[in-house]
Amino acid sequence: MLPSTLIFTVVSPILIMTAIVIMAIGLMYRIKEQIIGSIGYLFLGLSFVTGLLALNKIDETLIIEYGWKYQYVKLLEAGIINPFKGPISPSYVQIGSWSNAVGLFTLTSIFLVLGAAILSYIGVLMIGFDSKKAVVASVIVIIIGGAGIYYLNKAVNVLVFNEDIVSSLAYRDLGSVLRGASIIIAFAIITIGAGSIYLETKTRDYLLYAVSSLFGGIGWSIFSASWTTHFEKLSIFQFISTGQVTTPVTLYIVAAFFIVIGSIGLLLASIIEIVASTMAGVEGEEVLEATELEEVEIEEA
Repeated sequence: MLPSTLIFTVVSPILIMTAIVIMAIGLMYRIKEQIIGSIGYLFLGLSFVTGLLALNKIDETLIIEYGWKYQYVKLLEAGIINPFKGPISPSYVQIGSWSNAVGLFTLTSIFLVLGAAILSYIGVLMIGFDSKKAVVASVIVIIIGGAGIYYLNKAVNVLVFNEDIVSSLAYRDLGSVLRGASIIIAFAIITIGAGSIYLETKTRDYLLYAVSSLFGGIGWSIFSASWTTHFEKLSIFQFISTGQVTTPVTLYIVAAFFIVIGSIGLLLASIIEIVASTMAGVEGEEVLEATELEEVEIEEA
């Protein structure tokens, strides 16, 4: 299996399963914040699903229609073929190999930005602000990420229709920075929010929330760094000089590790929170029953 395909295949179900479990917990215990937050993680998981579909389409086109050898596609996939990044320079692969996947590029980024906006909303609530300020934060993230999607599609158009490689790469890098900023901002906000609650309550579930969000933010930061032209050039330079692209593959693995660990940590934090709330509720009922029993004994006496 190709490096990116393997990583996308691992990350997407973990994010989606995490979202489903957290949503189930939220619905069961009627915790609105968990339900909303789970939707954010679901969108992030879906971004990897559509990204995987785009990867498969590009790989098949390169191998079947353009006669690329499997091992070359495998070597270049991590550093070059990245649906989160967008259009690929014609200096490296044929435009026709990815032009049919532009819709999936866009959908991948839309899911990413929606997930970032929802997590920003939850993070602002956790910091202690009201829902109006949380909505404002979400809108700001959508504007930043939406601008990134706009420049991604602009990069496609100027390359496909105007054959302007220089402008296309500039637009693509700008779009990558903006979309990367949207998800990094989201994780920064939710990390600060969970951290502030921990400092106030000293409960271990929110400490785990903060650490998990920090891990997730680090993972997305590393991953978004691979969406730039500089990373693309690094991959090609390493391929030409050594015949391998070990650095891009390593960075992908490290990014996936942080994202997965962050997702699992978030799931564990949610479970711990529910268990703690349930135990507190049981203890509260026992105390109440004991108090009522004492009152009855006093009245009988």
